[in-house]
Amino acid sequence: IVSRFFAYSGSFTCRPRRNASANTAVGAYVLSQNTTAQENTAVGYLALTAATSDGANTAVGSQALTASTTGIYNTEFGYSALKNNTTGISNIAVGPVAGTNLTTGSYNIDIGNLGVAGESYTIRIGTPGTHTDTYLAGAVHGDGLVPPGTIVAWGGAPGANNANVPAGWLRCDGSALNSSQYPALFAALGIFWGNGSQAGLNVQPAGGRDFNIPDLRGYFLRGLETSGDGTGRDPNMTSRTALLPGQASGGNVGSIQGDTMQGHRHYLCSPEVAAPGQAHITNL
Repeated sequence: IVSRFFAYSGSFTCRPRRNASANTAVGAYVLSQNTTAQENTAVGYLALTAATSDGANTAVGSQALTASTTGIYNTEFGYSALKNNTTGISNIAVGPVAGTNLTTGSYNIDIGNLGVAGESYTIRIGTPGTHTDTYLAGAVHGDGLVPPGTIVAWGGAPGANNANVPAGWLRCDGSALNSSQYPALFAALGIFWGNGSQAGLNVQPAGGRDFNIPDLRGYFLRGLETSGDGTGRDPNMTSRTALLPGQASGGNVGSIQGDTMQGHRHYLCSPEVAAPGQAHITNL
């Protein structure tokens, strides 16, 4: 019995059986083992040839998804793409032999990459040693590229209300934020830089704001030395203070140290004025 909305073209193509409906098959041996699979699209020699009860797959290319038996919602474009996938679902493979190492993994996106057997929820682009350059237009966002809490120097003017700050970044001005709105940033910063008090006001603001971003206006960053490091490069680390309530002090991330001018001497020697070996000394 051939259900309606079924189209096929080519020798040994999608021999339809009961309950197989809304499939499209183009090419020799395409969907030839199908029994109850529905809503599949297969184009190319041996594409989806082992499918029996798969559903909603799209395979375009010779031998694409040839081993799939019960996998669903997979999309493949290219020769032998996802060739060895059997029961994996919601995978996307683009390019010749892309995703051929995937067998039962799901929710992967492989573009020009063979994939890794058994993995799921992974995106792989390009193959090391084969693809040498990747070009992306526009801004690239993602916690994996730049971890939340990263501080960088930017040479632009922030503008009114920080309107010129690049998308995805915040100016280090001590602003109070809500951890529920910035969970990844809060996970990185905690309350090292304050417990949500508004910068310069030292009062808890409304709106559930419970942590501060760093306030680096007029400050220089310095590397952290803790008491266990033993370098001795920051002998005054225990005297560092907090700028806002709840902010860290001492030898911890987020502490600050005010400017100091220690007593010292400058030796000024002038052979035209002073006798040999004589120095003019000025105390500051």
